[in-house]
Amino acid sequence: MAESRRYWWRGDDGVPGSPGPFKRRALKWAERFEAKYDPEELLQMKLGLVDTQVRMFGVDGGPTANGRAEVARQLESMGRWVEARVFWEQVVAAYRRNRGADDLMTVQSEEFLALNLAKSDLHQDAINLMDHVVAVYRQALGPDHEQTTRAIRFRERIKALDSE
Repeated sequence: MAESRRYWWRGDDGVPGSPGPFKRRALKWAERFEAKYDPEELLQMKLGLVDTQVRMFGVDGGPTANGRAEVARQLESMGRWVEARVFWEQVVAAYRRNRGADDLMTVQSEEFLALNLAKSDLHQDAINLMDHVVAVYRQALGPDHEQTTRAIRFRERIKALDSE
């Protein structure tokens, strides 16, 4: 199993904890910046950024995948679930090719795709994806880790929706 080594210097399991002071400051700045714009304007800005990232890093590059995830989040915030799903599928495919199917970053993006599928009433597809997410979290993080238990609860909620 491939493991995310993004936070190798901290010696933890590769899952980020709470953001540090610099990241918190950057996140607050980004929120204030985004609040100034209309959602459609913000979407166009993020799509433009993805175009630039494709030219610089390629279709499958890491920054390109991250930019597509931002576009997907923006589309979801606007209630455009089907369009967002296309971007989430591209993000998941890029992470699978570059990082492996069992990498924690890949699995986290699969979790976002499963959320989109569940919101779009594609419950069985979301359940199948969440089965993989839970299996990887159990193996990589352990059965009692907060991300594992959250993913299990999410999968159970989707199963309950599917049985209705």
